[in-house]
Amino acid sequence: MAQLRAFLTWWQALGPRPLRWSLNPVDLGVWLNRIVLLRRVGPDDFVYRICGEDVIGFLGRNPTGESVWAITRHDPSRHRIPSRLAAIATHRQPVAMVARHVSVDGYRRESWTCAVPFFHTADDCAEVSDVLALPNFIPDPPPVDGVVFGATRIDTPDSLDRFFDAYVRDGLDMPGVTSG
Repeated sequence: MAQLRAFLTWWQALGPRPLRWSLNPVDLGVWLNRIVLLRRVGPDDFVYRICGEDVIGFLGRNPTGESVWAITRHDPSRHRIPSRLAAIATHRQPVAMVARHVSVDGYRRESWTCAVPFFHTADDCAEVSDVLALPNFIPDPPPVDGVVFGATRIDTPDSLDRFFDAYVRDGLDMPGVTSG
């Protein structure tokens, strides 16, 4: 959780509309093996641009250059990931997400993710061009039937804590959470 808070704090320090070319790999050093950089190519379509080694290991392959829709085709909740990414682009705010799913090889995993938008220009009307996500893969979550997926827009590092605390406490989406 501390890394997700630090990630959100880093993003907020870049200003209200961080530009995509403001991404500096040196700044991402501690997170490089877990980041996912996605390029927006349509209203609800994103292409993997960069994936860290931990993400590649979880997926069992490198999805760079592939659509999120193609990567999630085996996931019963496949429409939810693109809809979460589209929500980031629409609301132009970071999102905290929880997904519990079974990977293609049958391994049950959970990820707690903070995803933040980057923009073409710094003006107030700028469109989101890229989304940078930092998943935190949790091995061996408790057994669950089906898929549990929650998400909420966040604005402070404390809101990350509130979201994940409510998730752990209730095992459900917290009030005000958008769950597509």
